[in-house]
Amino acid sequence: MSENKYRKAMDGVCDKQFRLTGEEMLEKAKASSVERNITMNATKKRNIIGKFIGTAAACVIISGTVASAMGYGPLGDRFRKFFGKDEITAEIIDEGHFCEIGQEQSDEMFTVVLASVTGDLSSPKMLFDITVKDEQLAAENERLQIYAYTLSEEKYLNELDNYAMWDAYGEKDPDVNNLYHVCMNGASSFMINEEEVIAAVKQISFENDSVNNKFDYDVNMEYRFTVPKQALKETVREYYDDIPMNSGNIDYRLFFCEFGAYDSLFKFKYDFLGTELAGGETDYDNLYAKFDKDWHRFSDTFILSVDGTEYEPKELGYGYCDEEGEAFDAGTCCTWMTFPSVDYANAVNVTLFADGEAYVLKGNALELKNEPVNPRPDSEKYKESDGSSLYEYDNGEADLFYDDIVLSSGNVDYRLFHCRFGKEDTSLSVKFDFLGTELAHGETDYNNVIDAFDDDWHAFAGSFVLNVDGTDYEPKELGYSYCDTEGESFDAGTCCTWLSFPGINYKEAESVILIANDKTITLK
Repeated sequence: MSENKYRKAMDGVCDKQFRLTGEEMLEKAKASSVERNITMNATKKRNIIGKFIGTAAACVIISGTVASAMGYGPLGDRFRKFFGKDEITAEIIDEGHFCEIGQEQSDEMFTVVLASVTGDLSSPKMLFDITVKDEQLAAENERLQIYAYTLSEEKYLNELDNYAMWDAYGEKDPDVNNLYHVCMNGASSFMINEEEVIAAVKQISFENDSVNNKFDYDVNMEYRFTVPKQALKETVREYYDDIPMNSGNIDYRLFFCEFGAYDSLFKFKYDFLGTELAGGETDYDNLYAKFDKDWHRFSDTFILSVDGTEYEPKELGYGYCDEEGEAFDAGTCCTWMTFPSVDYANAVNVTLFADGEAYVLKGNALELKNEPVNPRPDSEKYKESDGSSLYEYDNGEADLFYDDIVLSSGNVDYRLFHCRFGKEDTSLSVKFDFLGTELAHGETDYNNVIDAFDDDWHAFAGSFVLNVDGTDYEPKELGYSYCDTEGESFDAGTCCTWLSFPGINYKEAESVILIANDKTITLK
């Protein structure tokens, strides 16, 4: 699976809560690195975006002095000195694919410079330099997080409420104490057309803020620019006339592949209406978990063979149904997967294997050297027991879903429904009801009682302990809540929040136990 934090802690939830438009789904079913380009109807985000969508990895660090002198441009060795881990982007810049923007916006708290754009057509990247004017705030934080829209002018001016912000972390400059550098992935569907793009930074957030006690700072910094064609490396795009691949339950139809510098993206369509898996249900929102489960089981068997070299999937996508017929026929669904980047243009033979069946994408058919690592249906990456679902990935990360384990604070019954075991942190997501509770005092508008519920959660979850093979870990971060008042993801009135612990290698751990007040939950 991916090393770059593309995986969402809550993709299944987000595909209902943060909705793609038909154009975006067709253009970009997968928005690279961190995020899919997801839409969100709710305007009050309260950090829900960061945890429920996932976060973009910072690009590493570049000196502010060098940045201003070279605009990330004089390439090669000097770029690698500060972006050492991002060899792919370094090579892209070596090839001349970058564009200096150099636009600066400032307010009383921050100066934000959109320095450059680079990347490829599937994964454009925007590089920001952020100066924090509050010296104490900068001294307390080694990193910050920004939220921004990346849209066309028409979408930004007329349809902003239909879109979610992207987010990315920035790391502190090693030489300048109040300077941070951010690499944010942009929306390729808007950045590849050589038309004007608006990147609008709307929030800058910090983990520590002892003086102001504010943490999240609203800003309004807009950058207008056009990305020249040469600034982004070309990808190879292949369109297919619906190549069918059957999971045993669903006919998935491969219709598009994009072979880029960062990964190889495969998109599939499928129908859900009238299928046995749907069981007569006509609302995909009530079925997406079943279809995602089937897709993950099936796509675990895929192998991409390029001139005899075999690749396993990096990332397995989650489904979206085009109920309005904006991109496909109404009721058609779309999902995706990625493989590592391959040189498709110069390859002679390319074959995709699905559950042992060969599908020739280029040249002549290849023989499968190795059987799928996790053949369907007894995948080691997918297990069920006691109402839980486990997805384990080759890099040690894992997703664990539950049918609501109740953790009571005395005031509120929090229901644990998802654990995400990542390299940098372990996040736990819980649901709860606020209507009719004693804490709500008869209030029906969650915005009027949100602080009371957040205070209760922080007091309760702050005492949690995660024990991994005998080592205790305290919470790393306590989340803020969000109420699904419209019933888009859960039942109307259901709220959700989260907390995180340090990252662990779930695959190598022998015992993982959550201690929540007086309750012990065995996670492994």
